[in-house]
Amino acid sequence: MNVFAIVPLTSFGICLVAGVLVFQQSRKSSTNRTLSLYCLLGAYYGMVEFGLIQARGFNEAFFWRQAGAIWLFAPSLLLHFVLILTERRKWLDKKRIYALIYLPAFVLSLVDLTTHAVLGKPEEFAWGWAYGISDYIFISAFAFIWAVGMGFISVYLCWHYYRSSTEAIGKRNAKYVLGGLVLPLVALLTVDGMLPEFDIRTPELASAALALGIAFITYGILRHNLFTITPAIAAEGIIATMSDALLLVDTQKRIVMVNQAALELLKWKESQLLYQPLTMVIDSSTM
Repeated sequence: MNVFAIVPLTSFGICLVAGVLVFQQSRKSSTNRTLSLYCLLGAYYGMVEFGLIQARGFNEAFFWRQAGAIWLFAPSLLLHFVLILTERRKWLDKKRIYALIYLPAFVLSLVDLTTHAVLGKPEEFAWGWAYGISDYIFISAFAFIWAVGMGFISVYLCWHYYRSSTEAIGKRNAKYVLGGLVLPLVALLTVDGMLPEFDIRTPELASAALALGIAFITYGILRHNLFTITPAIAAEGIIATMSDALLLVDTQKRIVMVNQAALELLKWKESQLLYQPLTMVIDSSTM
């Protein structure tokens, strides 16, 4: 097996396992279902890159190149997932939003399948086969700008949600998703955007970038039960939004949770209060 094929093969495994774990965590959640589809698309693309890089001739490489044309649906699924995560329900109630998200991906994929205008025909390099440079510069550039633009919109929506959310749960969810968004976006800009401008070609790394981002989000899901409402998470949300100041202490009378109202009253930061003895707050407070 081609040594360079290990990377997309590993990406395939990571994305597949992540997709199953995300779906199993909450099968009825639209957030989890959309994210699991994104993971499975990442797994599919990892399989395509694995087949492409170790193809035994042009015809086989061309088959895998055609199979990879649906990569353009990844930015659409990602933005769809972010819209659900950031509670843009009113947007998703409008059918034209779905058209704006998915129609360009469908049209560009169809154009690429019939004209090879986005990815170009496969070329053989020292490490194996890879996507070639398209002869249709404007169509290829438009597809690249559209994909990157969708990524930046997703990042902005997550960042805005993180900054505006008053709940620790929402901030935590947005933080992990932001990490999962930035990793593949930076890789796409570097490998597919900047390096080709200097005639530098590298093995295909799109699936690896997707896998890294997906792994980061999945880690957050497994560690913090992201997107899942448990009694503990519900209680945390209620405490965070209470208008009355509240501090929770453990059996050793150390502060383990403080809500926003208490922070505003005491004029302290959360990091200054957590795991500190309650007597520190009582002694220094004017209450």
